[in-house]
Amino acid sequence: MLCLRGLLGGITIASAFYAVNALDLAEASVIIFTSPFWTALLSRWFGMSAWARVDTFSAVACLVGMVLVTQPPFLFRKKGEEKGGRGGEGEAVLGVLAALLSAVTAAGVNITISMLKGEEASTITLYAMVGSILVALPGFMYHQVGPKGKHNLWGASGGMLAQLCLTGLLSWGAQMSKTSGLKMCKSLGVLVMRYLDIVFCFIWDVTFLHSALDGVSAFGASVIVGGCVVSVLKKKG
Repeated sequence: MLCLRGLLGGITIASAFYAVNALDLAEASVIIFTSPFWTALLSRWFGMSAWARVDTFSAVACLVGMVLVTQPPFLFRKKGEEKGGRGGEGEAVLGVLAALLSAVTAAGVNITISMLKGEEASTITLYAMVGSILVALPGFMYHQVGPKGKHNLWGASGGMLAQLCLTGLLSWGAQMSKTSGLKMCKSLGVLVMRYLDIVFCFIWDVTFLHSALDGVSAFGASVIVGGCVVSVLKKKG
């Protein structure tokens, strides 16, 4: 089960990176963040604890809010904008499939974590990191070491290497937090809180990258926060 968790985690990350490169970030995010719904379906299939009604309501509200924040072009496309991903229609289709694969395998990760009740969060996270390395290794060898490699990591600047190391460290922290949270909570409905990722992306985008504050996105962020608050208060009550 630990090996399965590592493999699914590696596929989740690799397919998400491909989707983000093939599609607009907003479009990829909307598909990838359908993982709580796939988790609900898989948990029912495996006979695990079903979501409470309040979790379902909160998940729907958060999904609507996420669409308002990200404003994917396939829904909010302005007149005159071209359709398709960054590489055209063909790559856009592959991007959609990759994003969907990421969402489904992420749901599989959630199920396997909930099944590994007797394992420590650090052990589960270790397998996740190892699985990610193994899945990413073929692509790394092709692009970095192979004769047709387009990017030379060995010649990267110290700043670039530091950013890569920081990304890995933050990923480890995110996996540890997620795993610990799922092990402490009895219901998989806690995954609704993952939609707060979109809210923080929106806040950081405005704060650090000085993006324009959009009213629709701000309203969407408030809907996500409201959905999460309702879920938390209902559990406390």
